[in-house]
Amino acid sequence: MSIQVNQVKALILDHFGLVSAVATDLGIVGMIDARLPTTDRSHATMGQRTLAMILNGLGFLNDRLYMVPRFFQNKPLERLIGPGVKAEHLNDDALGRLLDSVAEYGTTKLFGEIAFEIGSKQGLIGRSAHLDTTSLMVVTHGYSKDYRNDLKQVVLSLTTTGPAGFPIWFEALAGNSSDKVSFHETRDRATEFQKQLSASHFLYWVADSCLYTVGKLLSVTDTMWIPGFLTRWVMQKH
Repeated sequence: MSIQVNQVKALILDHFGLVSAVATDLGIVGMIDARLPTTDRSHATMGQRTLAMILNGLGFLNDRLYMVPRFFQNKPLERLIGPGVKAEHLNDDALGRLLDSVAEYGTTKLFGEIAFEIGSKQGLIGRSAHLDTTSLMVVTHGYSKDYRNDLKQVVLSLTTTGPAGFPIWFEALAGNSSDKVSFHETRDRATEFQKQLSASHFLYWVADSCLYTVGKLLSVTDTMWIPGFLTRWVMQKH
């Protein structure tokens, strides 16, 4: 007498299903693939690899790239990322080639193009752009917002807009960058980039006191500046 045994395998969806569903609705994978074509023999496209790294990053882990396949071993990848994608396809070689492609394309350019496209389609672009920076301990000695001048660091600059605080511009700066200089440089780059995209949104720029240096403000005549504490009042009036 033979006995047939049916094997059942349990996979963990957790919160990753929500993240994947949002990414699918926004079309993030397709946007990445349109800009970063897959040139290797991997079974996962560049967009799918990007989504995989997003899911891994939201797994509250700090694993190295070679550990990513292990992270996905118990996840329903065909549902989260795409048909035919397996954990072994998301190895450190494939993810490393993705990061190389992003660096070659331009990290800020890639982020800005996708952010403006999503923001415009979803109605998330507001009338003001809020700019600020923060420092992380990585690269160059310089001013530290955490008062640790003895440690190397990198400065991250982020610009958000609209009631939801939607991010539209993100860039990494040298660890010893000064906000009094970088705020205006960021504004120039973001505005020029916006023109290249033919984005018609006119933005009032808002930041802390480092933005309001006399020499810089007098040299710029095509930008509206609003002190942070006046933002709500101005938006209500206009």
